[in-house]
Amino acid sequence: MFLATLGFKTDTIFKTVLAACTDSESNKVVTPNADKRGKHPNHHKKNLDLLESHILSFKPRLSHYRRYYASNRIYLPYDLSINLKHPNHKIVNETYRQVVNSMNIGFTEDSPEKCGTYVEYKVMNPTPENVLLKNMHLLKVNSILVFIMYLLIKVGTYYSHHTKATDRIFSAMLS
Repeated sequence: MFLATLGFKTDTIFKTVLAACTDSESNKVVTPNADKRGKHPNHHKKNLDLLESHILSFKPRLSHYRRYYASNRIYLPYDLSINLKHPNHKIVNETYRQVVNSMNIGFTEDSPEKCGTYVEYKVMNPTPENVLLKNMHLLKVNSILVFIMYLLIKVGTYYSHHTKATDRIFSAMLS
């Protein structure tokens, strides 16, 4: 046939129509084949609760120094990273990173923006009295931060869309 004059490169469409006509000779109705798109099995839905509890086992906390700029963000110590995963978790780095980001957790680094009292204690000679004063200052600041987090949770501005995550983070910080 001269299909190229009609704009067809192959005759597969005609073969398909003719095959459909011969199959339904009595009805003389040509029906299209069923649509086969989207017939793949569902993707694996992962239960991320175990992964969240593993991340919370590192006890993230509010930053002493960054609370003005990122008050809803909590931080893990700077020596941890996304690559530090539990060996029992067979999970890719991207999923681990997405869970950490969804929990609004960051990784801190030692930075120069420290409060003046802490800098004074750090510069002082590490006598037992100075170490005690520094630790008491940090304890006071951390207790204030936990109280602020508690108030934000009660008001509903802290993790308002993650109530389960909020409860877990708050209980992990208190333990």
